[in-house]
Amino acid sequence: MPWYNRRVPKPTTPSVQARLERAAAFGLMRLPVRAQLALARALPTTPSARATLHAQFQALLGVNALRPPLQSQSVRAARQAYRGLLHMLSPAPVPMATSLDIQVPVPASGSAPAGEVLVRVHYPLPVSAPGPAIVFFHGGGFTVGDVEGYDSVCRDIAAQTGFPVASVDYRMGPEHPAPTSAEDCLAAWSYLVANAKALTFDPTRMAVMGDSAGGKLSAVVAQQTLARGETPPALQVLVYPGLDLENHYASSDRFGVGFGLEQATIDWFMAQYIDDSAKHRDTRVSPLLTEDLSGLAPAIVVVASDPLRDEGVLYAERLRAAGVPVVFLDYPHIIHGFFTMGGVVPVAAVAVAEVLGHTRSLLSGSA
Repeated sequence: MPWYNRRVPKPTTPSVQARLERAAAFGLMRLPVRAQLALARALPTTPSARATLHAQFQALLGVNALRPPLQSQSVRAARQAYRGLLHMLSPAPVPMATSLDIQVPVPASGSAPAGEVLVRVHYPLPVSAPGPAIVFFHGGGFTVGDVEGYDSVCRDIAAQTGFPVASVDYRMGPEHPAPTSAEDCLAAWSYLVANAKALTFDPTRMAVMGDSAGGKLSAVVAQQTLARGETPPALQVLVYPGLDLENHYASSDRFGVGFGLEQATIDWFMAQYIDDSAKHRDTRVSPLLTEDLSGLAPAIVVVASDPLRDEGVLYAERLRAAGVPVVFLDYPHIIHGFFTMGGVVPVAAVAVAEVLGHTRSLLSGSA
């Protein structure tokens, strides 16, 4: 274990603009429900969203619609804008007992080049004996998002579950198209399992967890470790995952405009992530296409009102049909992205706590 990489990273200090926006978002959430609904009607929100979503999300979407969409920006600018959103809405950084950064080597695998990825590990409490741990893969359409942006989210996960959280900074498109991100996450998983003793992780009680793109990567790691004869996760937590690029689903039409995650944004993300449409059929890109799901780890599958909803619903159904235990959490009045909004949006915080409560319960009892 290369302990010479150890350091205690300090949480990134948000910009003045991010702090002002966060304060404004707090004020927005404190408005009476009637005021939130009136604001949503006055701002560019869709009738469908107003008929479906909680008032807090209606108001938030109305204000957010005034921002330029990510797909209208350069990749670099979109990454900065997404990090700003995370700083605005995520929980405040929770102090950890220990935090450390590890540089994990990634061997070349087919079209995925060799490289190195950062894994940041947060320990909420002093640890003296191996126990459960969570390996987290961030969202962002395989184009935006990183360990720094998700630092507060991962600290919150660690604090609420009581488990160490290892956050993986996998490589993304357009610089590194698929399947590089999947192979990075598999390499990070294998490395953490191999070094579990030094990290005080119990390799038989490690979960994968991720939101959106990270939900897909969690499903891929669960599938591929089993297929490759490696130590599989004990639990997979898939938060509004995108799981299939080959087929079209009705939810992409129903929720593709006006519900936060626009189908146009997804299309832009996929243009950065995929450099060959033939990769759509690769199960590292579309894990829903895997025929045999038997023997996979128990799953928590979370869906909301977003374009990816039907993929999560179908995957949960297929897992159950294959004999895999599934906790299915459906939040129809909540939007994609809520998992990173618990610092400001009360309804999101309640949903996040429910997801993490199930995670804590299942992983604690996985021995």
